[in-house]
Amino acid sequence: MDISNGRRDCTPKRIAIVGPESSGKTTLTKELSIHYNTACVVEYARQYLEQKKEGYAKKELDIMLHQQLINEEAALKEAGPYLFCDTNALSFFVWSMFKYGNCSNYISAQLQRMNYDHYLLCRPDLSYEKDSLRESPSQLDRQRIFDMHLNVLKKKKLPFKIVERMGHHRRKKVISFLQTQFPA
Repeated sequence: MDISNGRRDCTPKRIAIVGPESSGKTTLTKELSIHYNTACVVEYARQYLEQKKEGYAKKELDIMLHQQLINEEAALKEAGPYLFCDTNALSFFVWSMFKYGNCSNYISAQLQRMNYDHYLLCRPDLSYEKDSLRESPSQLDRQRIFDMHLNVLKKKKLPFKIVERMGHHRRKKVISFLQTQFPA
């Protein structure tokens, strides 16, 4: 936290957790939220699609992203030192480009407005866990989606760390990194 003019800046650090399907984003988001006793924003697209119980059209990505951002702003009021966000506009951009070859003006605009303190990019080195909502089970597709995320992060010169492996070791490495990156 910064101290300036005698006041403490208590604004939570926004951490976006991004990457391909079945790369451990949701698990890591929840684990970090519990560890830091702070709010997190789960992936709204999953909730939306579970309620819908059928496919979706490209235009619905805008609806899902819009609600994701509303949920993020609401969670910011409850957050402690960090706000962990399971996906953001970057993930919607990459997914739209991967699936449709283009993205909407809304997603593109939100991509330009992103304001996160850091990104954790999850490598697809975990076993693929099939569920009814996942669309890209091949390791080749998952790696391509990872590379698309990585390319955007580099091109936009955004701060990021690649997260690898699974389990307790993975979480400990991320916690250690966050403590180094954002000392109290």
